Amino acid sequence: MAAAERYAQTRSGTVTFAVVDEAGHLHGYHARDVAPSASVLKAMLLVAYLRRPDVRGRELEQWERDLLAPMIQRSDNATASRMVGCDRRSTTLAGRCSNRSTMRGVSSRSSR
Repeated sequence: MAAAERYAQTRSGTVTFAVVDEAGHLHGYHARDVAPSASVLKAMLLVAYLRRPDVRGRELEQWERDLLAPMIQRSDNATASRMVGCDRRSTTLAGRCSNRSTMRGVSSRSSR
């Protein structure tokens, strides 16, 4: 932790990190501060989709690649917003994602 904190102090901008130990205690550097995390969320959304039982273990179809690629390659907020609005009961991504869904705290411009 000490080394990570020293490194964080040398970085410009807002730097925060947190870890939870085996006992469930929170440790970190400005761990309770609020910081924008939209781009981190995009990677988490992708992983959650890829881990779905109906997706795991198969190649993505082209329409899935066309939808998901901009979220990762260009940090596209519109795609991320559609992913946040997904309904897990449906069997297709198109059926799960609403064009009207929104993600609070994400601006309309790229958040790279």
